[in-house]
This record gives sequence, C-alpha cells and structure tokens, in this order.
Amino acid sequence: MYSNFKEQAIEYVKQAVQEDNAGNYVKAFPLYMNALEYFKTHLKYEKNPKIKEAITAKFTEYLRRAEEIRAVLDEGGGGGGANGGDAAVATRPKTKGKDGEGGGDDSEQSKLRAGLNSAIITEKPNIKWNDVAGLESAKQALQEAVILPVKFPQFFCMVHQEQESLIWLKLLQLRLILHFSVYLHQTLFQNGWERVKNLLQTFSKWLEKTLLPLSSLMKLIHCVVNEEKEMRVKLLGESKLNFLCKCRVLAIMMTKYWFLLLQTRHML
Repeated sequence: MYSNFKEQAIEYVKQAVQEDNAGNYVKAFPLYMNALEYFKTHLKYEKNPKIKEAITAKFTEYLRRAEEIRAVLDEGGGGGGANGGDAAVATRPKTKGKDGEGGGDDSEQSKLRAGLNSAIITEKPNIKWNDVAGLESAKQALQEAVILPVKFPQFFCMVHQEQESLIWLKLLQLRLILHFSVYLHQTLFQNGWERVKNLLQTFSKWLEKTLLPLSSLMKLIHCVVNEEKEMRVKLLGESKLNFLCKCRVLAIMMTKYWFLLLQTRHML
C-alpha cells in the first residue's frame, strides 16, 4: 500500500515543478507541501536503503525549494516570473541578510545568532510510553487521537484544524508532546523551563530598569523569529503549519522571547 504514497508524491511534484517553472508560486507551494507529506509517509515504510536514500535526497531538495518559495511569498513576491520573482527565489540565500545589507550587518547577525544558540536548548527526548505506569486506556486514546492523524494525515482529512490546535495546546501544557516527539522522531525547540520560571519573576523589575535600545530589541526578536522558522516543531502536516503556528508555537514563543532577552541583555 505504501507504493501509492510514492506515486501520489511524484504526481504532486510534477505539478509543483510545472507551476514553479511558470512562476506561479502560490500554486506551487502547496503542491510541494503535499508531495513532501506523501514522501515522508512513504519513507516510514520503505525497506530498501538505496531507494530510501534517493528519496531522502529528493525530499531535502524539494523541502529547500519550498522554503525558498515560502520566503518569497511571505515578502509578497508570489506573482509571475515577469516581475523578477523567479530570480528572487532561485538566488535567495538562506542564512544571509537582505540584498542591501553589507558585511558588517552579516557579522553582527552571526554574532547575535551565536549568542542565541548558546542560550537556546534543543533536545530530542527519549521518553517511552512504558515510563508512565498504567493509564493504558488513556495512552490508547491519545495514540488514536493524535499519533495516527499525525502519521497518516491523508486519512483524517475531515478533522477540523481548530480542534487540532486545541489538542496540541493542551498537550503542550501537559508536556506530553515529549512522548509524541519520540514517536515522530522530531526535535523540540525550547528554552530551559526551570530557568524560565525564575527569570519570569524578575522580568517585570528588569523591564522597568532596562537600557536596551529599541533597535537592538527589534533585531533580537527578528533573529529569534528566524531561528524559530529554521527549527520549528513540525509535528503536523506542512500544509497546516501556518495555521497551527499561530496557536501552538505562539504558546511558547512569548516565554522564549523574554527568556532570550534576559539571557542576551549584555550581548548587545
């Protein structure tokens, strides 16, 4: 049955490349995302290591192209190729600044990112269901309600996105997302929870006494947003990421912002 996933992914890729070459990025982007979803599902069942390696290479290539198209669409450049959007997508760097930025800005941005990387903790938890004693019925219900829709989104097309977002918000509050991260082989992007609890208590006092310039504050927040885009939690389908980020990622972003502001206060 998994061969159908590959065939469907190839069909989406053909359509996406056709729209991409024509400069129709608004249509090409969701087609790339649908292809990536089917490729990801197929890779879970593919046993041949050579075929799996080839598909993984193509998956990375299409994912990179989709990210470039999405960046251009976010900047309002989703028109046809006649207005220069095609060149913008084809030549857009991933880690560089905008075209008007010089080497000094790139150096400053790299230093800021280095400071953020030292303050951010990335973890891929190794927690199993057996670590939680009992609650077998609850575990089974959670697997049916969350794990199956994530692994096989094509079979749950009638699930409302609003309900999914509420489910994930509750899971974040309970930190059961650690379990699902292990099952889905995802990497969490989070700050130190214990340190945040203490830092938030002093945030209100610090905010009144801080001398951090507004321009530096905006640069820091912009850098954190870019870092979040690169390491964003991808537990659900890519096509649903825009909607879910507003409900799921935003729940931890504000806490992360204050934490990073406190940690990098003396870096700027």
